Amino acid sequence: GATATGMDTQIGKIASLMNRTTEKKTPLQVSLDQFGRKLSIIILVICAVLFGVSVLWRHENVMNAFLFAVALAVAAIPEALSSIVTIVLSFGTRKMAKENAIIRHLQAVEGLGSVSVICTDKTGTLTTGHMTVTEYTDERTLELAALCTDNASDPTDAAILERRPRPEAARLSLIPFDNAKRSMTVVVNYRGILLEITKGAAESVYPPAAADAARMEERGLRVLAVTCRALRSPSDLGGGMHSFVGLIGLSDPPRPEAAAAVGKCMSAGIRPVMLTGDGANAAKAVARAIGINADEALTGRQIERMTDEELSEKLKTVSVFARVTPSDKLRIVKLFRAAGEVVGVTGDGVNDAPSLRTADIGCAMGSGTDVAKAEADIILTDDNFATIVDAVETGRGVFGNIRKAVAFLLGTNIGEVVAVVLAMCFTFDSPLLSMQLLWINLVSDSLPALALGAEKTPPDIMTKRPLGRGEGIFAKGMLIRLLLHGLLFGALCLTAFYVTLAATSDHAAARTACFLTLGVSQVLHAYNLRSDRPLILVRSHNRLLVVATIVGLSLVAFAVFIPPVASAFGMKTPSAATTLFCLA
Repeated sequence: GATATGMDTQIGKIASLMNRTTEKKTPLQVSLDQFGRKLSIIILVICAVLFGVSVLWRHENVMNAFLFAVALAVAAIPEALSSIVTIVLSFGTRKMAKENAIIRHLQAVEGLGSVSVICTDKTGTLTTGHMTVTEYTDERTLELAALCTDNASDPTDAAILERRPRPEAARLSLIPFDNAKRSMTVVVNYRGILLEITKGAAESVYPPAAADAARMEERGLRVLAVTCRALRSPSDLGGGMHSFVGLIGLSDPPRPEAAAAVGKCMSAGIRPVMLTGDGANAAKAVARAIGINADEALTGRQIERMTDEELSEKLKTVSVFARVTPSDKLRIVKLFRAAGEVVGVTGDGVNDAPSLRTADIGCAMGSGTDVAKAEADIILTDDNFATIVDAVETGRGVFGNIRKAVAFLLGTNIGEVVAVVLAMCFTFDSPLLSMQLLWINLVSDSLPALALGAEKTPPDIMTKRPLGRGEGIFAKGMLIRLLLHGLLFGALCLTAFYVTLAATSDHAAARTACFLTLGVSQVLHAYNLRSDRPLILVRSHNRLLVVATIVGLSLVAFAVFIPPVASAFGMKTPSAATTLFCLA
């Protein structure tokens, strides 16, 4: 009969956990959202002030003042920013797909670059996932364990059935494996005898055998205890004492590449944390073999008895968690995030869905359930921890490229704002018209920014610590550099504008000089942003940037040196002297 309905069922409990989780934003989304709001407010205030000053104080024509305010807004807002960020993220997606990591959400590419903690399962991710029965009490233990199997695709059951095929028997009932009880039970009619067989964790199935199981686990084995009880009738279920049959030890060696991947994590300032349903000693043995801190391990029962404050304190030092349930996993992920960590989590089952959704980056296994894949940001087609680490490296490269592209776009736009505002303060002459600003922002700026997004990942990127949750895209002095770049561009533009205006007394010619200076300097400025190191020390080549430079300069020349086009943009074709002056 039914034992529970609705939200009281196991699926209902998982749904309840899902309802208590929320969608998360990546550090880049948070940074750009905050910056966008602040930029909008600042620009609106500046535009309103300038519009008011020009109309009320200078008594300018209302329409002219309005157009000037619009020109300033156009100069300040990087129109191509969102599309550039999306395209750069898609570059990363394509690269990761070749490395066995399928990206379901574009933002996950960038989020990977900020990951500071990776909570990973043991079996199949850090280990090969191919279990082999290496120790067992006797043949009867194997025989009854084979009768108590459910799913040949499960690594544990598959290993038992590989060693001992399931005997012919009529199965009367099945209680599937339960994460909380750490066991499963079947009732079979075997050779004319009704048997209730249970297999699972020794401490759950037969506590007196826990000490022997722990000694086997110290050798890195997953240990199962098997118990049995003869039934008087099919209705005689769940009562009476089971007899202990024996123990089975299964080996699952670490993946050959796991130790190197863990070492790469450590050097990158990323902390690997093991969350497993196996026993503490087995988990510690594998952790020790691959380089994860195994000085202490916490079990699910210990976690249940801890307050959030106590567990948060333990999370600072403990990296191995054994016998954990899905709710334990979700709680650990939440506490890591509350401590300011950017968390990546692996999972493959339906019950992993809440923690996959809650984590900053959820990584589902290609062999996992459809529910887990639906909630994940990334699907690992090879179920390999090393693939996660490679994806983090790619994510860091993508995040760095996005920073370069954003720095390029915002630095040039700040320069345009500086030029327009200062010109307004001095003579109320706009050095650039709205359509001139749009041409530079949408055409000349976009291509170099896109090319910066295709920069190769620096070889030393996994030797640096990740950005913290609160740091965002403008960390490490980037905002100061943007302002300095902007001031430099503004000074160059105004110099070209006022020198040409003084020489020709022609606003169209002066705006042409300003446009040419700004367009050329911005295209070439992309080379400054390729690396934090001096350009001469950068060994890699970016062919796309060379192409973008040629096309960008050609588009600037097209608007300036083709008379009908220049006229349409409110400019005059410059003389040779003016051109050389601007280039200088």
